[in-house]
Amino acid sequence: MKINFPTTLLLSLILISCGKDITGDELSKSGFYSTPAGIISQFSNKQSQDYRINYLLGKAFFEKKDYKKSIFYFANSCFKSKQNFKLRLFPQPVYSFVDGFHFKSPYYDDSIFHISKLFYTYREYKYVIKFIELMDSCDTALYRDAVILKSMCLEKLNRDNEAVELLRKTLEKFTDSGSSALINIRIASILEKNNNYKRAAASYLNILTKGSDRWHNSLAADHILYMVREKKAKFREKDLILTAKALADSKKYKNASEIIESKLSASTGREIESLKISVYTNTAPSKAESLLKQMKEKTYFQSLMLDYANALWDRGSKGRAVTLYREIIDRGKADKDIARRILTRLSYYYDDRNNPLLVNYMTKYAELFPGDSQTPKFYWLMGRYNLRKTSIENALKYFNIVIDKYPESTYSANSSYWKLRILRASKNPAEKEQIKLLSGMHYYNPSSPYTLREIEALSANMTGRSILDKYKSEKKKENYMGMLLYTSMLFIKNGYSDAVKTMKNDFPDNFSSKFTKFQEIINKGKYRSSMEKKLMALEKYFAVGDEDAIKNEISMIDNGEEDREYDIALTYALFGKKYHNFFFSSSYSFKIINREKATEYLPFMDKATARMLYPAAFIECINSAARAYGLKRSTILSMIKAESYFIPGAVSPVGARGLLQLMPPTASGIAKSLKIRKYDLLDPCTSIKFGADYIKWLEKYYKGRIEYMVAAYNAGAGNVNNWIKKYSGKDMDYFTEFTPFNETRYYIYNTQKFKIQYESIDKGGLTD
Repeated sequence: MKINFPTTLLLSLILISCGKDITGDELSKSGFYSTPAGIISQFSNKQSQDYRINYLLGKAFFEKKDYKKSIFYFANSCFKSKQNFKLRLFPQPVYSFVDGFHFKSPYYDDSIFHISKLFYTYREYKYVIKFIELMDSCDTALYRDAVILKSMCLEKLNRDNEAVELLRKTLEKFTDSGSSALINIRIASILEKNNNYKRAAASYLNILTKGSDRWHNSLAADHILYMVREKKAKFREKDLILTAKALADSKKYKNASEIIESKLSASTGREIESLKISVYTNTAPSKAESLLKQMKEKTYFQSLMLDYANALWDRGSKGRAVTLYREIIDRGKADKDIARRILTRLSYYYDDRNNPLLVNYMTKYAELFPGDSQTPKFYWLMGRYNLRKTSIENALKYFNIVIDKYPESTYSANSSYWKLRILRASKNPAEKEQIKLLSGMHYYNPSSPYTLREIEALSANMTGRSILDKYKSEKKKENYMGMLLYTSMLFIKNGYSDAVKTMKNDFPDNFSSKFTKFQEIINKGKYRSSMEKKLMALEKYFAVGDEDAIKNEISMIDNGEEDREYDIALTYALFGKKYHNFFFSSSYSFKIINREKATEYLPFMDKATARMLYPAAFIECINSAARAYGLKRSTILSMIKAESYFIPGAVSPVGARGLLQLMPPTASGIAKSLKIRKYDLLDPCTSIKFGADYIKWLEKYYKGRIEYMVAAYNAGAGNVNNWIKKYSGKDMDYFTEFTPFNETRYYIYNTQKFKIQYESIDKGGLTD
């Protein structure tokens, strides 16, 4: 029976959720958030006739390396209503069972593939081929991987020609760069084993010319280098350049240098000379300098100088690189592209060091590129620099440029906030003047941390009735910016009250469209590319929380369509919401907002849509911890969002783990104080409990000053104590703005923003 897919994702969600094939909730939560041991403990104590549960158990036992039980449960997830709990776990009885005439489950092909992989480990190559031939031939990553596995079995059975032919046919079907790289690597490895280096080289070169990822390119380049070095294989110059470039991109500079020295030393031209400079800078700096001197008369000499400076920067010689950048830019003859790149790097370099030269280079950038999206940021940073130096008049000058010329920029909110602070400190401005500035700040950037802090402070000093009266006054004047401001103030005050819910109806569409755009996108749920059918088919993986399968399939959706990224984001956002993946729901909703130039404006969203952005994640654990430690739920939720974005398995480069990113030594101390011997920081409730304990300790230590507490959670109490001394006599706004670590400053601002948004949504309780 042919299935006609609906034109909108929203309709599909309604239709599927009314059926019986795919259900969410506990199974998706278990798949996304439980450990393999947790899934086994939860489900394996009884023989389940639910193919979804059996599929989850098959994956869990595979992760635990209990392969026989994994085969058992995968086999029992193949059919909707047929299980065999006495199945003998040998290839023939398993094959006979899964080849039976029964209604297949949505996971039939997935389970067959997993069974095939498991029997491959037992060297049952002929049976693996038979199992794979039971799968539907389709253009999925799953089938691609099955074909690759089949080719491995053919190779093990000494049927190399069949394996290569199978892979070549498959290459015609899967044209995305990732699939092409995987298949070409398999083809090349078989050919190379058979000493057919010419054809193997062609496959490796296919990887390099396709623009594959760095790992695949590096692997292909390594093999080509081996052929050059050991087999004396001959390649065209352009292919050798590609190979050396792939090695250099992987920081294998010595290997790249070997190819250049042995095969490309006499080659000239912009591309090869740039490559030589990059490689020599990291292997033989004197050669790079000598080559650069020889290139002085070339028309592209400036570009080569920039390449040299960039290579120095990347290897850590920033001081020398900056000298070269300045030499290029101060001559005043750099073309615009080079000037843009150099001025950007110099501007941030001097801003990081609070060096007055930042003003010189940011000003030059603004003069050359007045319409560039980075220009308002540079004006803001120049104003901020002068604010730090207490040059208030100059600070205001730059803030006013951002506010007046770039009102839609994110940095107009920052500038407006500090302009308000300056005005209040220097004089007692009229309320009308303040409201006018705040209205503009709010209209263009209603979700900025700066805007929300200001609105929250004002609304705290007003009653809901007085805010509503102000709104009505602005409504009479048809001052929509004023009305919007008081809508937000009432929302922060009372959440989704009846008054707030009806306010959006008072605005004309041409004013409110950017504020309602995201809600309309979610309501329609409409795909834009030809990928609808493929993306819709992923729901089965969301339903059981199979994140690996989701990412594997999406990784090969690479058809070059402009709206591909939008459709992928929509899939993640809506299925993430339905199946309780809080990271997918929130992060991809924000991607849609940014991509579509919509506005994060919660008062004009319904509560369920606002929850996509600010999910009540792991709320049972959070409620328990909040009660136990006397913390606000919004504090814990905000810090989880800022720390790990709701990913329980998050591990930072420095080793912080779990939802609240605790370092193991910190967690060990907390465990001792709580008298807990065994714990897993990747378990959501454990991370929340331990994190809440640490948050409460910091809250007491800093006497309830949330900015200090949040900063210390991110950067450590030792750093924060030093900063408090450094900024003695300064207020909390100054402390936050000039916190020395950029990461910590953004962390404080974002946590404050998230906290305000959570508390606004949650007014009246957590029920949605």
